[in-house]
Amino acid sequence: EVDARKALAVGLVLYCFAGHALFPSIYHSLQDPPKQWNAVVDISYVIVLASSAVVACAGYSLFGDHVSDQISVDINAIDRTTGAICCTLIAISALSKFALELQPLALGLEELLVVDDDDPPKTFSGGPILSAATRSVALRAVILALALLCAVSLPAFAIVDSLLGAVFATAISLLFPCAVALAGNRTLTAPTRYACFATIALGLLLGLLGTWGAWSQAVAQD
Repeated sequence: EVDARKALAVGLVLYCFAGHALFPSIYHSLQDPPKQWNAVVDISYVIVLASSAVVACAGYSLFGDHVSDQISVDINAIDRTTGAICCTLIAISALSKFALELQPLALGLEELLVVDDDDPPKTFSGGPILSAATRSVALRAVILALALLCAVSLPAFAIVDSLLGAVFATAISLLFPCAVALAGNRTLTAPTRYACFATIALGLLLGLLGTWGAWSQAVAQD
């Protein structure tokens, strides 16, 4: 029998690899994208996997099955100074990358809402109501406010993150890239195609397992 808490952990691990939405921004920021991109992705995945494994092993060795959904709470219970340092570093990490993570969503909404200088909303006198820069800042402020509202309103931090990891991170990290490669590249070798099919099967399994774990824990808390 599969433990629901272990299934919940699957979704949390998958959440650590949910950075695919940032790939276009990172790609265009490189000095020589065609030559540097593969190395950047490989090194980034190794660093993320290693750092996540270290934090997971440290948390489990210190607190075992009694670890909270936020390890900073457990550290603060042991030593307030260490807990304060941990919370400060977490806040700095979140603030330093939030704007980058917000960029793809903001750009997509700007395209939908036509937030540019080509055809801006106009007043009755014919002048633009707001400049493109002002509208762009306003849109990002609204997204930030909504994200903050969700963070404050939604309970069960671990369950929400696990569900996001199981559903969305699995789709954008495992399922979608392999499906696009299979559909759009007819020159793939047989081993590569088999590897893509195996990755899709693994992604479906992990996604279903993580979703079930998050749902089971949510029902148990109710």
